[in-house]
Amino acid sequence: MNWQYWLTLAFAILSSWWLVSTVVFLVKAQIATAWPSATGRIQSFRAKEGGKYDSAFGYSKPHVVYSYEVSGRQYVNDRLSFGPDVYQSGPDKRVDQYRPHAEVTVFYDPLHPNRSVLVRGVHQRFFLHIVVAAAFLWAVLYTMSA
Repeated sequence: MNWQYWLTLAFAILSSWWLVSTVVFLVKAQIATAWPSATGRIQSFRAKEGGKYDSAFGYSKPHVVYSYEVSGRQYVNDRLSFGPDVYQSGPDKRVDQYRPHAEVTVFYDPLHPNRSVLVRGVHQRFFLHIVVAAAFLWAVLYTMSA
């Protein structure tokens, strides 16, 4: 077997992992739409630049730490949503929405209240990831079969 075979196999494994992990996040995001809510409070908010790709297209990745209470127990989390936590840079309502000490609605897993998000549902970037990962996997498998 030559190096091209191993390289193609590595790309097949990577694209499969990318597709499966994206679908898992999609399922988690869908399940979270039925989670109950609690009132929480923002502890800190910082807009930081994403990776090179995100920065090049004007996106930032917010880091939000929030606390909330479920059944008399305090929890702290920093998960904004399932999937890509990015937003368009520049004037954004999230800066005001997530200012320190602001009150927010926290959606939590009733079976594991330490798991929570501030934004429920599926971000449109999920579908882009699925399409690109599936196309990449198809191209790799097509190459392997040729």
